[in-house]
Amino acid sequence: MLSENLWNRLGQFALGTTLYVFITPSTSPSSVSQFVLYMFRDDSAVEENTRILVRDRNLDLMTTYSCISLALSHVSTFVEDLSLTHVARIYAVLERDWEDDSQISSW
Repeated sequence: MLSENLWNRLGQFALGTTLYVFITPSTSPSSVSQFVLYMFRDDSAVEENTRILVRDRNLDLMTTYSCISLALSHVSTFVEDLSLTHVARIYAVLERDWEDDSQISSW
């Protein structure tokens, strides 16, 4: 199930990580994705240290959810047979402590 796979994937990253999940037709690039899930792992989040925002790019709306299954349920109301016709393309962004100069590379 897609929600379990996303939950397991997010759990592999440390607190402070943000996953960008583009829900796209299997033959399309991420850039044409109507829906983007932003999954944040931080200690101030609502459930299991995770916050989820769903962005509908067509309507330019953002909706907050407390769990992955609710977020995917929202997306599936717009996309018929979501798990059969679409894939999740995942990109991870790790939080960096920019106050630590040793993490900044010189150009």
